Amino acid sequence: MSTAALHCFAGQGGFEYLSPEGLVMSGIVIRASDLLDQLSRSEAEKVAQVLERPQLVKVDEKSIASLRSFITGISLMAERAPQTLESDYLLHSLGQSIANAFIDTMLTRIDTETVRMSNAQRLKLIKNVRDIVVGTPDTPPSIQELCDTLNVSRRTLQNCFQVGLNCTPLDFIKIVRLNGVRAMLRHCATVSEAASHWGFWHFGNFARDYRALFGTLPSLEHGQLQKSR
Repeated sequence: MSTAALHCFAGQGGFEYLSPEGLVMSGIVIRASDLLDQLSRSEAEKVAQVLERPQLVKVDEKSIASLRSFITGISLMAERAPQTLESDYLLHSLGQSIANAFIDTMLTRIDTETVRMSNAQRLKLIKNVRDIVVGTPDTPPSIQELCDTLNVSRRTLQNCFQVGLNCTPLDFIKIVRLNGVRAMLRHCATVSEAASHWGFWHFGNFARDYRALFGTLPSLEHGQLQKSR
């Protein structure tokens, strides 16, 4: 069985499969209505068909790896810093992030719309996305919010960034926000202040992503920048 698949426990039927002895499982429950409400009509119709019965949904290996890492990060946060889950704002943000992570993973398989854009159109769309992210640093937009604001489909947005920058829209949003944190480290009192300003609620994942992009931890860079002032 391919490891690049989602186990979709949906519909009225049962779901059975063999598992190795001692397997420990955890799950995330998302109401179908909450999931479908974040999609365009055509996307909702496609996802609704998938949710009609329990099944394995084959997906892109890169997408499923990213989703696994995301879920692992949530589990670690709940274990090591359960107090963060007491914030209604963070819970809402986390719920949106979970729904969007699943949606993006599922739509890599089921959305086959053909997208044709010129280089100028791609650059304009990328600039518009950046402007939205920079304009609301503490509340990064969801993919569907971007689609609604810019009047494009999820597939169009995905294709624009994949062809234009060889990354996903979510990757781009994260890069813009991390660069915002880096610029803010020059004049803010603490790393936490900059991270919170740019909507990073999980500091462990934030530090990891920052080091992956810039090659150093934000705390070290903050200290160096403060000394150079």
